[in-house]
Amino acid sequence: MEQMIAIDPAAYGALLERKRPRAIRTDEEYDVAAEELEEISFREEASAEEREYAELLLLLLAAYDDAHPPFGKTATHAQVLAHVLEHRGLKQADLIPVVGSSAYVSQLMTGKRGISRSMAKRLGEYFRMDASVFLR
Repeated sequence: MEQMIAIDPAAYGALLERKRPRAIRTDEEYDVAAEELEEISFREEASAEEREYAELLLLLLAAYDDAHPPFGKTATHAQVLAHVLEHRGLKQADLIPVVGSSAYVSQLMTGKRGISRSMAKRLGEYFRMDASVFLR
């Protein structure tokens, strides 16, 4: 059972009034929402209301992703991983602490090695994404 976050309804209402969240319909709206989610997610002092709003953003982003798969249905895990790295401005070397070695990163990126469920979970946690994106 999920733990409920105690939020102040008035503060949350004010936040929603300021932000005015709505369905995401374009890639540009997606990018704005993703940046906002990332900013809240990496801020340790985010309020309970901001964390609740971040969960709402995550649901809106997921709904858009479901309707517009960013990698297509035929993309390999290596293509997905390359896309995520490029989108985040990262290099293959940035994955070494996550996967364990440069050789393993190289094998993942060339498709010579698959991504296990546990590795997908670690990648999902690292990128703050749903791990299923990496399972192809």
